[in-house]
Amino acid sequence: MPKEIITGPQLVALKNQVVKGFNESHWRELGALTDTYDLIENQPRLFRSLRWGDHDYDGIALKTIKEVIDNNPANLQIINNYVAKTCPESGLSVSSEDREGPRIVFRKCPNNC
Repeated sequence: MPKEIITGPQLVALKNQVVKGFNESHWRELGALTDTYDLIENQPRLFRSLRWGDHDYDGIALKTIKEVIDNNPANLQIINNYVAKTCPESGLSVSSEDREGPRIVFRKCPNNC
């Protein structure tokens, strides 16, 4: 299986989508889907920061996503698919610059239609 590569800007963009759209259940579902449930459950700061709206939630989310991908590079595609389904404003940015604001979202048809 070829190793998937994610650039720093792509990782940060993915983290931003997760931070905007995830709750505790989403993190646990992602853990189940990627076979990293224990890794995610063993991140008590992740859930505490999320619950309390702490300033370090973004950084902890970034670290956790990176660990899930490092655990198995194939998890990147699983994460991307899950985020696309779960986070309403997620999608592939086709712009040369990633900016805040409205975006056009392209999604694959789930049944290859």
